[in-house]
Amino acid sequence: MRSISLAVDVTNYLMIELGQPLHAFDRSALTGPIVVRRARPGEQLETLDHVVRTLDPDDILITDQSGPISLAGTMGGLATEITPDSTDLVIEAAHFSMEGTARMSRRHRLFSEASARFERGVDRELPLRASARAVSLLTALGGGTVVPGCTHAQVDVAPVTIGMTASYPDQVAGVVYGLDAVTRRLRQIGCEVHAETAEGLPSALIQRLSTVDAQLVTTIASEPAPPATLVDECVRAMKRLRFDRERAAIQREIDRLQELGATQHGNEINNLWQRKKDLLHRIEDLT
Repeated sequence: MRSISLAVDVTNYLMIELGQPLHAFDRSALTGPIVVRRARPGEQLETLDHVVRTLDPDDILITDQSGPISLAGTMGGLATEITPDSTDLVIEAAHFSMEGTARMSRRHRLFSEASARFERGVDRELPLRASARAVSLLTALGGGTVVPGCTHAQVDVAPVTIGMTASYPDQVAGVVYGLDAVTRRLRQIGCEVHAETAEGLPSALIQRLSTVDAQLVTTIASEPAPPATLVDECVRAMKRLRFDRERAAIQREIDRLQELGATQHGNEINNLWQRKKDLLHRIEDLT
């Protein structure tokens, strides 16, 4: 990724900041309305890398009245690129399927920063926010004038359901937050939280609980840490466990030496008994 022009740099910057790929068209090079559709037999497109590509009927295209002007979610067309003489811009922000973008990138052996992100999944709610921020930055940094309004098209989709045990953030962060904190933090970012017992969840969902989106855990982990008393109690519990294991190991060594003969190993046994006694005192101090 390299610096090209203000318009392109703004779109690249927001792709890094928000994770939403954007594309800027030269308005003077567009003819008629912009339409998203599949490629038609025999259509071609010269992309920004100066390669003329024969399109496949399964390709997803951005088009105007002249024909294809961009491979959706992958790379723009050369005919509508931003040049030093460009004065009017059109910002495109869209959501494309992971599978469709991945197939198209591999079909044309064309891999870009945009396609890499769409292949891995982009938030459906980002396009409006990202395009508005792009316009804001262009006006602030380039002295542009905003033409009011935007064209927005979408289809309704079922909400995404994520299964997560309430203790999963605790396991990842190493801190006990509790059900109330987990529920509150998820609702603060707009999630609808429905608590169910593990017995009520489908087996396939239970198997996926450990792969829940790490971003949710990061959100929950921003909750202030529990009281120091709780953390101290966890530390004490770990120390007690370690001391108990040491005592058990010492007792096994004492038993072994006694079997060999107490008269021959009397000093060693006495030292071990003293160590065991010291550990017992340390455990009592932790309670």
